[in-house]
Amino acid sequence: MNSTLNTDVIGNILNRLEDVKPLGTDKWTALCPGHADTNPSLAVARGDDGRVLLKCWAGCAASEIVDGIGITLADLFERPLQHYRPGRMRIRPDYKSLLELLSFESMVILMCCKPAMEGRQLDTVKQKSLARAVGNIQRIRNSVQ
Repeated sequence: MNSTLNTDVIGNILNRLEDVKPLGTDKWTALCPGHADTNPSLAVARGDDGRVLLKCWAGCAASEIVDGIGITLADLFERPLQHYRPGRMRIRPDYKSLLELLSFESMVILMCCKPAMEGRQLDTVKQKSLARAVGNIQRIRNSVQ
């Protein structure tokens, strides 16, 4: 983990954001540092394993968000990420985390498709969010095969 952060990963990230408001247990909204946000569009949540989940509803990538607050993607995790190394045993996926991510991406898809279900056209932001969610679901599927 980056030495600028202490063991309370979520607290340090929330302290770096502006206009943070709680939405419920382990969920917040804030101004997104990835773009010139004037209406809080960043959703922040704590995953069951302590990792920080970020979703900008304006379409910013997680890398843009962490760049905006001066940290790295690795700083979103309490413990170091494990990487697959050729020639070594494959690391089994953490199914609970995969299901949590699948649930999150399914909600993104539902929220993005709501205008289409009402007969309206999807705007560019929702189209990008929908494409990203579908891509993430495909990566989840590939990780468990």
